[in-house]
Amino acid sequence: MKIRVLPLIVVLLLGVALYFGWHSAVPNSPQTTPSTDAKTTIAPVTPSPATAASSSAIPQAVDPTSTSPVGQLTMQSIPADAPVTDPVAEYKAGKTPEARLAAMARVLAIGHEANPAMLSAALHDESPEVRLTAIQSAGSFAPEVAIPVLQEAAVNPDKDVRDTAWGLAAPYRAEERAAIYERPLTEGTGAVLEEALIEMGRIPEKLGFDTLVKVASSTADAEKAKRLIETMREWTEPSGVTLPPDATAKSIANWWGLTRNNFDDLMMPRAPQK
Repeated sequence: MKIRVLPLIVVLLLGVALYFGWHSAVPNSPQTTPSTDAKTTIAPVTPSPATAASSSAIPQAVDPTSTSPVGQLTMQSIPADAPVTDPVAEYKAGKTPEARLAAMARVLAIGHEANPAMLSAALHDESPEVRLTAIQSAGSFAPEVAIPVLQEAAVNPDKDVRDTAWGLAAPYRAEERAAIYERPLTEGTGAVLEEALIEMGRIPEKLGFDTLVKVASSTADAEKAKRLIETMREWTEPSGVTLPPDATAKSIANWWGLTRNNFDDLMMPRAPQK
């Protein structure tokens, strides 16, 4: 009896051992050991050219034919030390106000004899910021270089530009201011002409009177000549000189040619010489 039971017990024990051994060798959960595919999924991946082109997180090359501001600015990128050949052309090549401002800054920093011409062109830019930057930049020039720019600004449709020009011209010498005044007196009408007369009249000067006589005598605009004669009458009254009511530009020019030396630089009578 004992001899028969023993083999059965042995068989049962072997069966239990095999059962538990198999379960310990095969995991119950598939997440216990990450598969090779799972590792590949979470590892850093270098995007392919197709992926890079569609990803906004990766910087894109700028298309030089683009009409976007970024593309236009890239087209205007010029090495800072590149020689300047044509300031006006370089300024006009800017497709955006930012590009034109950058071109102006580069050209002014390097220096060129045509810089005043560039600033004069920029006074007519469609951007108010570019226009003001142009006239403000003229303040860095010597008066003799800046005068053409200020002359152009004095007849500019933008009042802010004109006001800035008068502010820059205020400390100039009398002959330099007179050269600037002549442009709005000759070409200006309406507000432009009146502003010039107001600026000149702040401190009446002999050279300014010369300009009034010159323009009044040469203009074909009867209304302008009348307005200039009115201004000349106002300037001479403090000195005790009263121009005749029927005075013409020609008669005033003749009188001024004979009496000019009797006035000082501020349009006051000179003291009689002993």
